[in-house]
Amino acid sequence: MEILETTTAVCAAVAMALAWSGDAQAQRPEAGPFEIEDERGNDVRLGLLMQATTGWERQGDEVSDVSSRWRRVRPKLSARMFERRLKMATQWSFTPGSVELLDAFVELEVAPWATLRAGQYKIPLTRYRMAPVADLTLIDWPRLTKYFGGERQLGVTAHSGWKGDGTWGYHVGVFTGVNARAAHGVAAPLLYDRARPNPSDLLAPAAPAASEQPEVVAHVSWSPLGGGETGGDLRLRLDASAALDFGARAGEDTRGRAALEASAELAGFTLTSVGYVAVLERTASAGRHDVGLVGALGEFSFHWEPITTLALRATMVEISDATRADVESDLTSRGSAAGVLRSERAYAAGIKLDLWGEALQLGLDAELVERQLAELERGLGARAQLQARF
Repeated sequence: MEILETTTAVCAAVAMALAWSGDAQAQRPEAGPFEIEDERGNDVRLGLLMQATTGWERQGDEVSDVSSRWRRVRPKLSARMFERRLKMATQWSFTPGSVELLDAFVELEVAPWATLRAGQYKIPLTRYRMAPVADLTLIDWPRLTKYFGGERQLGVTAHSGWKGDGTWGYHVGVFTGVNARAAHGVAAPLLYDRARPNPSDLLAPAAPAASEQPEVVAHVSWSPLGGGETGGDLRLRLDASAALDFGARAGEDTRGRAALEASAELAGFTLTSVGYVAVLERTASAGRHDVGLVGALGEFSFHWEPITTLALRATMVEISDATRADVESDLTSRGSAAGVLRSERAYAAGIKLDLWGEALQLGLDAELVERQLAELERGLGARAQLQARF
């Protein structure tokens, strides 16, 4: 751990000195993979994301020591062939004690407006979650994505372009309904204190908590104001997403989810808002379900040339009365000592510095979390993260 702390500090200091020098300002690269391309446009790309994080937390009266770790080490290999109409990609995660397969898929462009993707990847539930983690201004995903997703699953999706940068865009997919990882989209097991296995961990593979059943996911986007590449024009985008699990099991799966998004960009300012709703099955009444929880996210950021981005984020999750009553009944019947969550709110602020373009970045943030159970619980944390990618 001392080696990690020393390495992180030295790299940050050296990179910051380079970033502020005139030569480094002129030569800062954009983050991009190592690429081999032939004369016909076929290519193979190798990329890598590394994140080293140092953090401190306080939960109630308990204060943790400052700890450091390799948060993410993610190599990615992709290839494009046949005039780049066929694409294959795989991404892995290596952290101490864990090796995970994150993504493994094949894409085929069948028409200018339709591409098919098959394999394991993030379901297209909200544009916000579909973005790469390396592009976040704050150090990590907001806490509410634990409840609403979107998570990684096995499936097949037809889409007009995965990033959806055009005026209109769509994604329509059918998935197995089995969460490939335990990090996101686990509202039911979180609330009902159930197991959250991680089938993608190759060192300690676990059988999924739920059996495979079809889950349909759809996402549409509309950009009435497309903006421009200069960064001076207004860009406005609206998105809607929904997911329906036809075989959801009470206490383990989410029956349905929906989200509405709106984002605006102008002259370095970006404002993003997302509203969520999720439907859960009742454990006490077979075949009955309720609106289990609602959530909201608001995020504001400002990019100050040449290297600084500031960000503020607020999120909330509210559990419905019907679901709280069902959770309490289920926990009591199983003898679980877990508390019944009423609401969760989080407020974060941070700064990201482009030390060497997007190839090397330093992030600093702080977050206040309020969880209402029988009593209000407050937690405060602060983190620093060095991120390198190519």
